[in-house]
Amino acid sequence: MNKHFNKPNLNAPRHRDQAKDFLAYPNKDPYGFFARLKQQNPELEKYSNREIGGWITAFNKQMADEVANTRHGVILPQGLGKVQTGVCKPTEVTASNNIDYAASQKLGFQVHYSNSHTDGFLAKISYFNNMPRCRFKKYYQCRFKPCRALSRAVSKVMNTDTGYKQYFPFSQRVSATGVFNKTKRQRPDWRKRKQEALEALSNSNYDEFSFDRRY
Repeated sequence: MNKHFNKPNLNAPRHRDQAKDFLAYPNKDPYGFFARLKQQNPELEKYSNREIGGWITAFNKQMADEVANTRHGVILPQGLGKVQTGVCKPTEVTASNNIDYAASQKLGFQVHYSNSHTDGFLAKISYFNNMPRCRFKKYYQCRFKPCRALSRAVSKVMNTDTGYKQYFPFSQRVSATGVFNKTKRQRPDWRKRKQEALEALSNSNYDEFSFDRRY
């Protein structure tokens, strides 16, 4: 039985997270971003705020294109983490909330996206910062939310015939540790090298300063 669809009230109050756009209004510099940047990097004093903002925007766009169009993702500068796009099957809750509002409003009952063109897979843009190279202060408090441009770029790839196949398959509740362990286990010599390392550590003649080893 199809569930009746109630048209959403577009004028109802909604909560929106207040995001600070540090690159907006570069000449006014409302958040003091460019002033702090030039103070820390005096060589930038000869450039205008608008020029610096343009370079940052171009660099961010290049990283976003890399995230949307490659399988391996992007390592962020300064060890801030990694952003990678993958695909996964939706959970029951996600599938029930994946409503086609245009079709539902037209037909009068809820219509859900089937995603048949991607064999039922959904895109998942994930942020990882629990790798050894990304240990910065209070890294566990960081949260990542893709901007609209990045989400639309990934959606554009997903809407192609085989675009979703280029992305790494994630589980429904992806963990960075599981992803990297899976990649490591795909190496044909992984188990052999692990066993050699364990035998070397248990050997009484083991010398940690010796360079004559293969692990």
